[in-house]
Amino acid sequence: SIPVAVVETIESAVDITNGDRAIFTLKPNQISIHLTDNSRICWLELTYYLRRKRAIDTPLSLGLDLSELKDISTLTSETGSNIKLDINRSRDKARISINGVTFYSPLKDSGNIPQTEFAGEYDRFGEIITDGENLDLGIKVAGLVNDKVNFHISQTPSIFTISTSGERDSMKYVADQSMLDTLNAPTEASIGVTLTKEYIQPLQTSIPDSSTVTYRIGEGCPAKISYDLPSVQAEVVYYVRRRVK
Repeated sequence: SIPVAVVETIESAVDITNGDRAIFTLKPNQISIHLTDNSRICWLELTYYLRRKRAIDTPLSLGLDLSELKDISTLTSETGSNIKLDINRSRDKARISINGVTFYSPLKDSGNIPQTEFAGEYDRFGEIITDGENLDLGIKVAGLVNDKVNFHISQTPSIFTISTSGERDSMKYVADQSMLDTLNAPTEASIGVTLTKEYIQPLQTSIPDSSTVTYRIGEGCPAKISYDLPSVQAEVVYYVRRRVK
C-alpha cells in the first residue's frame, strides 16, 4: 500500500521531468522510485519507508509506464487513504487498486528506462533550509521576467538571493538568516547557479507548504532540492542540472 501523498509526488514528477517511465526498487524496508527523461536534466529520487518489513531477499527493480496513470490519485477523496499496488512478475503486469477501481499496466524492462545518478561530492557548496512555501513568490516572479532563474548564496553579507533580468525588467528576492531556518554559505566568497523556469517553477509548486526543504548548490554539480512529505515516512530528492550559464 502506497500513501496518496507519495503517488501525488510521483505524478508531479512526471510533469516536472517530462518523463513517464519510472524504476521502482523494492527492498525489505523501503520502496525507491527513480524517474527522469531522455534529456537527463532533472530527475527524482523518492524513498518511501515501509511500516512493515517485507520478505525480500535481494532488491527487486521493476519498470512502470506512468503515462496513462499519472492522475490516478484524483480518484481518491481521502488524503489519508492508500493506493494498493500489486506486482505480478509472471504476467509482467502491475495492478493498481483504488476505491474499488482496478487498473492494469504492463511492466517495463528497467534496463531500458532512462536513469541518471549523481555520484559526485559537493566539495564546495552553499545551502539553505526553509519551509516549503517560502520561495514560491520569488521563483514565480523570476519566471515572469525571464526563463533563467538565478540562485545565489553569499557569506558576507550572509544572504540568499533569487534574481533574473529580462530585456527591460529585472527582479531580486533577498532572504537573510532571520527569514530562513538555516543558511550555510561557502567559507570563502559566494556561490550561485542558473536554472530554467521549465523545471524549477513546477518543482517548487509541487512542494507541500508545510515541508522542510533543503536547497543545495555546488560548483559543477546539479542543484539538489530535498524535502520531507508531511505525515508520511518518505524523502523526496530532485536534482536539476545547470542548463544555462
